[in-house]
Parts: sequence; C-alpha cells; structure tokens
Amino acid sequence: LEVAPDFFEYFQAAFPLLLADPSLWCVSAWNDNGKEQMVDVGRADLLYRTDFFPGLGWLLLAELWDELEPKWPPAFWDDWMRQPEQRRDRSCVRPEVSRTMTFGRKGVSHGQFFDQYLKFIKLNDRFVPFTQLDLSYLKKDEYERSFLPRVYAAPEVRVEELQGNRRREL
Repeated sequence: LEVAPDFFEYFQAAFPLLLADPSLWCVSAWNDNGKEQMVDVGRADLLYRTDFFPGLGWLLLAELWDELEPKWPPAFWDDWMRQPEQRRDRSCVRPEVSRTMTFGRKGVSHGQFFDQYLKFIKLNDRFVPFTQLDLSYLKKDEYERSFLPRVYAAPEVRVEELQGNRRREL
C-alpha cells in the first residue's frame, strides 16, 4: 500500500471514536468509490460512516481482533468481513478521498480488479490536520441526526441521468 501524507494523522484522530462508539468497528483509509472523478478532492477532510467494510488500510481495536482472529479466513478476508456474522450491524468510518492506494496486482484477492478499478483510486495528496478537527459528527446518534435527513431530502435521480460519469451537484 501507498499511504497519504496524513494517513497516521487520520487514524490518530479517529481512534477515540472507536473507543467511544460501540456501533463502530473500524476506521478505514479506503473509499471503495474513490475514483478521482467520483470524489470531491476539495473536501479531503470529509469523513463518513459506512455499513460496507472498505478495507485496504484499516484500524480496529484489539478486542475486535480477539473476536475475529480465531475464525480469520486464508483468503478473500475483505468479503468475509462484509458478512453479517462478522459485521454485526457495526459501521466503519471512511474518507471521501482515500488515504491508501494499492499499486500491485498481487495479494490475497489475486488481483481480480486491479486493472479495471483499483489503480484508478485517487490517493489524497495533501495533509489534513484531523487531530485538530471535531469528528464527533461521526458518532452514531449525531451522524444519523444530521446525515439521514439530508439523504431523505435529496432529489430522486434516474439512472439515465448518471450515465457517463456525469456528477450532479445537490
């Protein structure tokens, strides 16, 4: 993995969230939808909660490792982590712009998607002082109080409007 200039800063700032919010089970440095044309590089400080395990550079508590390690699979662990039996309704924090990038085809997933997808993920290239930011908006109750109304108020968009990677500002 290649890491962004603020990779450790990001994890240092998000670590207290893991300690304080039992509805979180990881902090990921990866955005699965992080192709350059799909992220707002001007908002590299923006973080989200996700129910989809992002993988490729992540932080978890020792207690979670104690839970997962005895049943850890030999391959395709990222898909295994997404199964309900592991996730158990817990969420991860993930960035708008990835803090990691893979640069090789080798790995436990046997390079399945590298050429078609992974090599196009945008790696953040500027330092964001996350430890100086208030990340309390990522705690479950506060996040749901602010994020869910915005989602339900968003306009409906037909799939035809999204074809060709055209971004529509809301």
